[in-house]
Amino acid sequence: METGFPDEPSEAHFQICDQAADILGATVDGNGLKANQLRLAKHDTSVYPLTGEISVTLSVSVREEERPGKNAVGPQLDGRRELQEKLSSVDPDVLNNPALTENIMGVIANDPGKGWALDNTKIRLKEGEKTYCVFEDCKSCAGRSWQTCIPCDGTGLDICLKCNGTGQIQNHNTGNFETCFACKGRERVQCMPCKGTGRILCTTCKATGSFTVVANVFYEAVLEFIPDDAGLDDNVRSIIAHFTPRKMATDGHAEIFADTATVQEGRIHIPLMAHLPVGLAEFQIAGKTVPAVIAGLNANVVEMEPFLDAAIKPGIVALTKISSGPMASGALIQAACRFRLLRRALADLESHTKKRVYYDIKDEYGAVMSDKYLQAAVKYADLALHKLGDGPRLRGFAIGTAVAGVLYALYFFMGAHATLAQTMATHIMVIDLAVLLAGFIAAYILVRMMATKTLQRILPPEIAPDGKHMAPAGVFGAYAFLATLLLWLMMALAAPDTPAWLADIVSRIKG
Repeated sequence: METGFPDEPSEAHFQICDQAADILGATVDGNGLKANQLRLAKHDTSVYPLTGEISVTLSVSVREEERPGKNAVGPQLDGRRELQEKLSSVDPDVLNNPALTENIMGVIANDPGKGWALDNTKIRLKEGEKTYCVFEDCKSCAGRSWQTCIPCDGTGLDICLKCNGTGQIQNHNTGNFETCFACKGRERVQCMPCKGTGRILCTTCKATGSFTVVANVFYEAVLEFIPDDAGLDDNVRSIIAHFTPRKMATDGHAEIFADTATVQEGRIHIPLMAHLPVGLAEFQIAGKTVPAVIAGLNANVVEMEPFLDAAIKPGIVALTKISSGPMASGALIQAACRFRLLRRALADLESHTKKRVYYDIKDEYGAVMSDKYLQAAVKYADLALHKLGDGPRLRGFAIGTAVAGVLYALYFFMGAHATLAQTMATHIMVIDLAVLLAGFIAAYILVRMMATKTLQRILPPEIAPDGKHMAPAGVFGAYAFLATLLLWLMMALAAPDTPAWLADIVSRIKG
């Protein structure tokens, strides 16, 4: 990663107002204004050098592993005290290792924000990693490699189980007591677990009496961003808060630089600088002067009068009239569709929720339109679409329900169900429900088809539903399901041969 701060900001920083003029011109074009009706009258751009640093603190960590026996791995230490001494301080050779600095600079270079406003980040380092070993006595056997046998308490003898420690057993034939043949009358026998030794081998250390503690010592670097915002202008603070410090860097609003790292007081310090351009501009929009604050290399409009409200108001009024009642819908929708924003809202609402359409449009027009007008545009575009399509949907619902009713009547009253009940008795329930579903699908499709044809006739071709995507059914889809279900039940229960499975369900409900 190249380091060093530039002497002067690049020319791109001073062109953000011109860039904003191009963006705003493209935004207003087709929304009651033309691009050439907006021009940059004057501007004054300043580039603010923001400073901060990445402070890197090293900490020593260890991972231990115990291995039975004495097997040296790496340098052997005298004990845990010497190991703790190794962990108590950072090795200056590690702190001043150029490879360590290069490693950390690589992390900053690969960060989307080049380290600016970076959340506290911990990374494991390869530099300074070492392995030590410490030999310790086994705590279970105190270094003896054996433990006292628990069953015999170290005596090597255990109670004879044949005579229960009495030395005699009763002869079942004569009833007399005789000397126990197992312990020869001694009442005790050799302990089987320790074979009479009173000791058993320590399983903890595998009879070695010791352990090797293998300590893998490594360093971790904690990267912490520390801003230096003392004396920063309040207006610049508000702009940074508008972006958020992290997004200011990650989204490319500011250009980030890193200087050469230094080591001071046991830490690595990497100075950072951010060049944030801020422009105060005045635009001439249809003869009216509109001031604005432009910030960031992406020429974001941070502050501006919502001048597009008045320009787009006639289109919103047209949508309001459509949603209010029966009027010349064709002429009104054409009036609304003269505005590119409203055309987009109408097109997107056919396949997306109002909330999503609102946020998508706000991302593009939020700087030049008030939230009140943005919400009104989406709200009345949605109401207009429903008003235009609900009449045809109602007709489609009526026709579709009638078609479904004819289908059900033919199935239940013309002998089709009776015939199938005899020939395909095991599958008749599935067939009956399939007929119900077929009637619903017919009604559902007719609802969407009628709405689609009407919208295709009224809406401009570029936003009207195409042959691949029909207009949504809306609440009439639910109405179609309820109506076809009710018709199906009425036909099925009134039929000469009511489905047996349905009759059984009805009797269970009644009983």
